[in-house]
Amino acid sequence: MSRFVLITPSPDFAERMRAAVEGALPGGVHTVPTAELPEQPEQIFDLLGGVQPAVVVLGPGVPLDGALRLATVFDVRFPDVSILLAAEADAELMLQAMRAGIRDVVSANVEPDQLRVVLQRSVQTSEGRRRESNVPAPPRIIGAASSASSRPRAASARRRSRRTSPSASARSRP
Repeated sequence: MSRFVLITPSPDFAERMRAAVEGALPGGVHTVPTAELPEQPEQIFDLLGGVQPAVVVLGPGVPLDGALRLATVFDVRFPDVSILLAAEADAELMLQAMRAGIRDVVSANVEPDQLRVVLQRSVQTSEGRRRESNVPAPPRIIGAASSASSRPRAASARRRSRRTSPSASARSRP
């Protein structure tokens, strides 16, 4: 099972990604060796036989506008898939990445050990979001909170009055 998808034309980065994952993180890496990004996340899922990966890494070498656009679609439609961007980032790119829902930005020259830590955090985030999405929402209580909280008190007050009321005890005897 491919837990990680990498889209990049860079064989050097692909090798560092494989070194970061193999033997250290569960799952494998599915590398798409191209700079062309798909328009929709489902196109990536199709490459994996319909399975959603935990992490998608975009770049280096992919168009930044396309990467930000694809990350935005993932963030809206599949928030449980973590998106990473491999690029040399300045403050403006970091802000754009954050707004697009990118989990982290790493240097294109990142070392495998550092990349492993980022990938591990991304998997934990993905798994947490998947758990949260499978938890049923708590039931909604419609109406004023004060009326709901006063019902138990009113019921217990009626029980107390029945126990202490002479007419209530007389009615309960045969």
